Amino acid sequence: MQINQGIGFEAARGLMAQGAHVVMAARDQKTCQAAAEKLREQGLRGSCTCSPLDLEDPASVRAFAASQEKELGNRKQALAVLINNGGVMGLENAAPSEGDGGLQDRHMRINHLGGFLLSNLLRPSMQPGSHIINLSSRAHYRGSLKWGEDGQLTQHPTWWFPQYCRSKLANTVSTAEMQRRWAKPYGIIATSVSPGLVQTNIFSSMPWGMSYLSQPFLRLFARSPAQGAETVVHAAVSPEYKDPEKVPLFLHDCKPMTPLAASYDERNGKLLWDWSAKMVGLNE
Repeated sequence: MQINQGIGFEAARGLMAQGAHVVMAARDQKTCQAAAEKLREQGLRGSCTCSPLDLEDPASVRAFAASQEKELGNRKQALAVLINNGGVMGLENAAPSEGDGGLQDRHMRINHLGGFLLSNLLRPSMQPGSHIINLSSRAHYRGSLKWGEDGQLTQHPTWWFPQYCRSKLANTVSTAEMQRRWAKPYGIIATSVSPGLVQTNIFSSMPWGMSYLSQPFLRLFARSPAQGAETVVHAAVSPEYKDPEKVPLFLHDCKPMTPLAASYDERNGKLLWDWSAKMVGLNE
């Protein structure tokens, strides 16, 4: 992702304005370093660094989590906010490979599984009051999760838009499960947010014709990355969201919005959690 043109950059700016130290994780380190330098030039109270992370690669996620755990330990600090901001839309399926569980859907891999694994690995580095913010979308209203009798995810859509919607529903469902599993014992505050329609490079991965044709529409109706980041920063710093057992599951325009009913379904949450843990090799 081009972090200097997206919600991640603006969220980093918002948190740095509050005095936070922000670690910006990205595949493209050259772009990330340029974004970090741009942020430093603005004289914000906080600081920032870059670290490599590829959400589609569990080994990369594990390496990033290990490096952050070590750094936090050296600083004798807890992780205050984890923003799972990485997202893609319009990608073609991955080529079949051994050990992928039959999942060629890159939207589910990147938009859900990468953040799921990262959240689980970094959860021990958090303390009561730490936040996990999962970027979802109102597109989740059009998503669905289908389960087989063996507890495996089935009926994988082959077109990118249903895949995207399903991955965004997975974001809200897994967030609800985080609330059930981590609120009481750990005091962790988990919520999902919708940034709205934002003009970022997420549209560049759509088929070329659709990406080109969407640009006039986006220029007229889409929000800027700064506007899209407002709800993310609001969820991270607002005093309204300090009780892990009362935090809304889904926010849009800095206000609670009722997500799809499937988001609250406890069976859905458990099945998705167990399936996701199996897919990323997470042993609890």
